Amino acid sequence: MSPLLQLLQILGLREKYLSLVIFAQLSCDNLAIMHQFVVNYNALIRRGKFMLRQSGLVIVAIFSGLLLALMISVNAELAGTTSAFQASWIAHGVGGITAWLFYSVFKKNHARANRPEIKKQYWFGGIPGALTVVFASMTVQSYIGLTGTLALALIGQFLLSLILEHYGLLNQPKTKVTIANLLPTLFVAIGSILIIYGKVEM
Repeated sequence: MSPLLQLLQILGLREKYLSLVIFAQLSCDNLAIMHQFVVNYNALIRRGKFMLRQSGLVIVAIFSGLLLALMISVNAELAGTTSAFQASWIAHGVGGITAWLFYSVFKKNHARANRPEIKKQYWFGGIPGALTVVFASMTVQSYIGLTGTLALALIGQFLLSLILEHYGLLNQPKTKVTIANLLPTLFVAIGSILIIYGKVEM
């Protein structure tokens, strides 16, 4: 029995008043339970939306990997009929036109003054892209093949990502290199060797 009900009994109030107090107290308890349920429900909904956004980003990342494999394969075939450097020119020319079309459709009308200034070194981001097409076109046409090229490229991506994040280069958040970070690179390296060795044996 709650202290309030004990006090009412000590004061000698009638039973009907006790019933009203009990009803009021139960109603307050139910309201508190309902409020807590609503709070928990809203938190669950927010967490569900966050997980959906995270899952969407994972799907986008996987899809970008599929596009990367398709791009390397197509550019390698193009390099076989022209040259690696000409394939890079064609690929980035068509890619530039496509990017411009997407920009024209989805651009946001923000004032230029509100945008951060672009650092000079970021204007040279296309150079690694051009060299990627050239080098990948060479290796895909060799005994390494498409799967071997992609697997070995992953090793380079892992290693450079670890270096950039370890030292915080190119505005990346600093993340100390640990054994847990190095293990995926080791596994990918072993898998790449197995893929290439299997192709040679075949």
